[in-house]
Amino acid sequence: MNPLTPIDLLPLLSESRVNDHAELKGKEKKKLHEQVRNHIEKANVAYKVRANKHRKKMEFNPRDLT
Repeated sequence: MNPLTPIDLLPLLSESRVNDHAELKGKEKKKLHEQVRNHIEKANVAYKVRANKHRKKMEFNPRDLT
């Protein structure tokens, strides 16, 4: 990245880089995404259990087809 102007060379002040409200919103979104992900995983497990309820487990060995 090449600076376009001399102002681009100056580092940002630490106070100007972090907005407490934005940081809080970001943490809330991450927490919400984690909750949604967990809910989807639980729903998928429930669907799998329901779908496999009446199925028999079958194991195939080499040369079973011939």
